[in-house]
Amino acid sequence: MAQATFLEVGDAVPLSLQIVDGATDQYPQAEIYDNEGNNLTTISLSHVGDGLYQPSSPYTMPDEVFINAVYIVYSDSGHTTESGVYLRDMDTFVAIDPDDYKAVVSALATTAQLAAAQAAIIAEVDANETKIDALPSAVDIDTQLSSSHGAGDWSSADIDFLKHIEGGRWKIDTVTNQMRFYKADNVTEVARFNLLDADGAPASADVFERVRVTTTTTTTSTTTTTTTV
Repeated sequence: MAQATFLEVGDAVPLSLQIVDGATDQYPQAEIYDNEGNNLTTISLSHVGDGLYQPSSPYTMPDEVFINAVYIVYSDSGHTTESGVYLRDMDTFVAIDPDDYKAVVSALATTAQLAAAQAAIIAEVDANETKIDALPSAVDIDTQLSSSHGAGDWSSADIDFLKHIEGGRWKIDTVTNQMRFYKADNVTEVARFNLLDADGAPASADVFERVRVTTTTTTTSTTTTTTTV
């Protein structure tokens, strides 16, 4: 199975081929290619034991970006007949500069730096949580609105009307070209608007404008009344 190994130039290249069924009577070779596909050399592998084949003398990593070792199994010692049983395999060996490696390692953050960064992140999260906790809740907002009825322009009826508009059903009547708003019970009507198109004509599609109907028919499940809004 192909794999990549990192080596320094001059290191022994661990050329090795394991024949899965443990055959001891084969004659594999490793053809070495550089990163441009040029054949650098061919190395014969000898049986070591249990189907493992390795070179009799070490092959050192050349000064190349990387090399590929292509393993070819032959059934004869003259290396003329490639085995039809054992497939080719390949390993890749990449050259590394130890000085570059040291530079990368030295650039890594120290334990103290990592701890300081972590502490800063935790402090920022805590500060944001404090700000969130300080925000008023929905209950607080409702209380503030309720307490301002007498002092401001908003009356309790205004607040209730907004709640009904936002909390109930909305319906477009395509017969009357009107939009109706209901309370949260989805039955009691609280407001009605005439819908107009771009030319000011009644429409239920391509609506450009709505006009409040001053007299609204309020409908419940049991009664129908007319009130002036």
